[in-house]
Amino acid sequence: MENTVLPSEEVTKNLEQLSIHNIKQVNDNPDLNLQRLWSCCDRSFAFYDAIVEQGVNEEVMLAAQKLTTSALDRIGILKEVLKEE
Repeated sequence: MENTVLPSEEVTKNLEQLSIHNIKQVNDNPDLNLQRLWSCCDRSFAFYDAIVEQGVNEEVMLAAQKLTTSALDRIGILKEVLKEE
């Protein structure tokens, strides 16, 4: 039997390496940390908002609505923090 690496293992290793690289890069730059956090909150808002708008399961839609509100709250806090800088 050949020594082969399964694609899932290779993909996992590559993703881990990317994560380590991104973490090192971000930790060195506080402004980049805030921009990245803002971007994550913005993506979260867009994702959960789409679920609220297009969902068919009321329970899931209500949960997504709470998460949408949470993302908006975080974006608001980031706006305040960035105004102070």
